[in-house]
Amino acid sequence: MAQARLISGTVVLDGFAGIGGSAIAFARSGKRVIAVDTNADRLEMARHNAGVYGVRDSITFVHDDFFAVAQRTEADAVNLDPPWGGPTYTAIGRFLLSDFHPDGHALLQFSLPRFRQVVLRVPRTFDISELDRFGRSYEIHEDVTGGRTVSRTVVFRANTSRRTRGVDSGGAATHCSE
Repeated sequence: MAQARLISGTVVLDGFAGIGGSAIAFARSGKRVIAVDTNADRLEMARHNAGVYGVRDSITFVHDDFFAVAQRTEADAVNLDPPWGGPTYTAIGRFLLSDFHPDGHALLQFSLPRFRQVVLRVPRTFDISELDRFGRSYEIHEDVTGGRTVSRTVVFRANTSRRTRGVDSGGAATHCSE
């Protein structure tokens, strides 16, 4: 639910829904969600899981490619949690945008001009400096489980140019860069 609190608006496009964790969290926070995945089995699991949490009616499930759906979809925000390459990603000392599947450069170049808010979940070993090339401000939120950072959530917002560093209300470290 922490990710859901990071964005404003009422409609979220979840570009890589998987089994529905993020889509369900967004729906539980009152948002309308378009959950996209190319894997029909995972999308069916997401539909089932949404039913377990009582939010199935708040989520539209789409079996298709993110890029195809995003071209024809209006949303306040897009959530990008593309595959990291399975458990072997931990062997990559410095995770780069090019290590995502599909390529993270392509995802951000496509998404940043189309959506007011872009949420990108990255491994804790991700090289944050790669984001500077896009010329947009961003916030970094630590995703902590059991007192340990397991991943980071990067949030790009339209019309922001502040640079701040601190702790958000959920206790996660936050950093904005220009």
